[in-house]
Amino acid sequence: MPLSFGLLMAYLSAAPFVLRNVLGMGTVAYTAVFGLCGATVTVTIAVAASLVRRFSQARQVRVGLVAGLVVDTVFAAVCLVWLRDPVTGPVRMPLLVAVVALFLAHVACLGLSMGNAPALALDRTGRWAGTGSALLGFLQFVIGGLVSPLVGLTGEASGVAFGVVIVAVSVIANILAVFGLCEWGERQRRAAQASERRQQRLGQ
Repeated sequence: MPLSFGLLMAYLSAAPFVLRNVLGMGTVAYTAVFGLCGATVTVTIAVAASLVRRFSQARQVRVGLVAGLVVDTVFAAVCLVWLRDPVTGPVRMPLLVAVVALFLAHVACLGLSMGNAPALALDRTGRWAGTGSALLGFLQFVIGGLVSPLVGLTGEASGVAFGVVIVAVSVIANILAVFGLCEWGERQRRAAQASERRQQRLGQ
């Protein structure tokens, strides 16, 4: 789903400003957190792939988007209340820990949809899979290019724009998923029921 890619680009664009300029994280620590977030996405996608036989791809996408909306709403509240300006004093370290945890949760939720959503989309294209793949890639980079500058609208020492953008994109993604995944999930359910009835007849 291109909007998931947009959320990823929002994180990539805003993380340096939020962690370094607003919360004063050092270069080495930021590099470690950035690498940890990348590993989290990779592990989540791998786990989602291993669970696809127990939990359908559509269900995993739904869970990832809804959980992402919850995480991003909390993240936006933190940005609007505490990350409007550079943070100093005793509150800086607890906020830093909380923000790092929120970043990790944000990318983990993306991992559930980033692998599954494109697979679902391309499965629907049938013999037009090549065209569908090209269109999907095009939309991903268009949305990523639109989202990236928006997270910096409130300046490089504020996280307010980032919080607003991720909630807005996450809400849109969940709304589109309601319509995009409903038909697919129903079709999967009917196919599973038909397969079960067929197996019962063969067993008799």
